[in-house]
Amino acid sequence: EIWFLYEPLWACSDIELVGNFHDGVKWVCGLRRMRKGCVVYSFGSNGDDQFESDIMKKTKYEVFTFDPTMTPEQESMLSPSVYKNFHGLGLASYDGMMKIGGIERKVRNLKTIMNDFKHKRIDVLKVDIEGAEYDVFEELYSSGFPDVRQILVEVHAFKHFQELNNNGSVLQNPSKLRTRLDRFFTVLEREGFRLFHKEINVLWSRPLYSNMGIEYAFIRVNL
Repeated sequence: EIWFLYEPLWACSDIELVGNFHDGVKWVCGLRRMRKGCVVYSFGSNGDDQFESDIMKKTKYEVFTFDPTMTPEQESMLSPSVYKNFHGLGLASYDGMMKIGGIERKVRNLKTIMNDFKHKRIDVLKVDIEGAEYDVFEELYSSGFPDVRQILVEVHAFKHFQELNNNGSVLQNPSKLRTRLDRFFTVLEREGFRLFHKEINVLWSRPLYSNMGIEYAFIRVNL
């Protein structure tokens, strides 16, 4: 029930579904009327490049895909147009290494990646990084948010986030999930982002809701 505390309050007149089927599709606002030479960053593809491929079919935007967890076999399944700008790099709140799936992976801060690619602006930022999103956006808020116009993010609710503290009321001792979601929305709203679409990812709601995924789409209305 906690998800109903966070509902879209901003209307997009030309919202568009990007992708072709089930998990991996995203909703984008004004895809076909954005400026020429738009830059799209996509973090976390897991070998499914339907979002990136569909954007390139519909537009001439530059799309950069990042994922440090893919095997050579998964990389070979990417379409040539997506693979051209694919990088085995993860998104985090710092530059260094992060243990993902029991293996140390190379990760970078968003601003470091933008500097490396000499990008001053990201028009669409897609983030699906399995729980690391909370720390990423908190760090960006603390250090100064870069020029990002839309954020399409899947927010994860692992079971250890959902546990309630039995001492006192939920108002006095909210779950980590409630605390993190409140902070997540506070950070983005203070940076001028407004939620224009929300969707529960029912395909990845594990047994007993041990890992729920909620797709949120934000647009920046005030820089």
